[in-house]
Amino acid sequence: MNAKVVQSDRKTYLGGSDIAAILGLSRYRTALQVWAEKVGAIEPEDAGSKMAVRVGRKMEAVVAELFEEETGKKLRRVNRELAHPQHDFLRGHVDREVIGEKAVVEIKTAGAWLGQKLEEGEVPDEHLAQTLYYVAIGGYERAYVACLIGNNDLRIKPVERDQALIRDIVGKAVEFWEKYVVANVMPMTISRHDADTLLKLFPGSEEDSEVVLDGEAEAIIERLRAHRADLRVLEGQKEQAENELKALLKDNTIGRTTKHVVTWRPQVRKNLDAGKLKAELPEVWGDYSRETRTRVLRITDKKEVSNGDD
Repeated sequence: MNAKVVQSDRKTYLGGSDIAAILGLSRYRTALQVWAEKVGAIEPEDAGSKMAVRVGRKMEAVVAELFEEETGKKLRRVNRELAHPQHDFLRGHVDREVIGEKAVVEIKTAGAWLGQKLEEGEVPDEHLAQTLYYVAIGGYERAYVACLIGNNDLRIKPVERDQALIRDIVGKAVEFWEKYVVANVMPMTISRHDADTLLKLFPGSEEDSEVVLDGEAEAIIERLRAHRADLRVLEGQKEQAENELKALLKDNTIGRTTKHVVTWRPQVRKNLDAGKLKAELPEVWGDYSRETRTRVLRITDKKEVSNGDD
């Protein structure tokens, strides 16, 4: 192996869990979130406290043992951090190495979505990118993705070293690190999952401050308004379809077709009357109320603003 062995602060490098995010492939993290964590603008999420992560760590040894039983290959733990031989800021931990083979095993525990992808014969792009990243920094010839689905189905997929894909992954990782992290320039590859990160970055401390937006903002506004119009139409169509089903059910709570079961059951929900509580027991309301801060995005035509100021 030509990889370096290091130990370091996660803010000082890109790890395997960051790669899919900066490539726009992750279902859980975004490039903006990775950047904000690396430059210290926001605190990293404590992924280790999540139940799925905790279960995955405890199951790692079990999946490794099952892999050995299924393949006849022997594995060893890799209790070290690896670094890319040319780019010290590309690092990561691998789960297991195959003894007598220049191969790494990436262990996963997952639900039906990943199981379906593996059954279709493919390793999802986000997992493929992370796996090839480990192949690159560790100097491996191949990898195996071993995934336990629902505690009763072990899927093992080989991933051969693909130099073209590795070159692309490493190149984009290096570009991200140098162009955005080292230069401390916020990437503008904004996704639908970035609302929380943006609020953490810009909580709105500069009251009534203004900025002149350019033509790009105008294009975004037009696109946003078009999306909102489409959503109103779709919401109306959805509500109409729901009402048509209710009309067919009438007084019945269950309806069956050849493919589906439709239910329309009465429900009783009790809500706290906050206004009454505040009026009659203000001290109690004060003790149990919780203030949350957010920012609301509104778009107003300049003509409407001008008319309102006259």
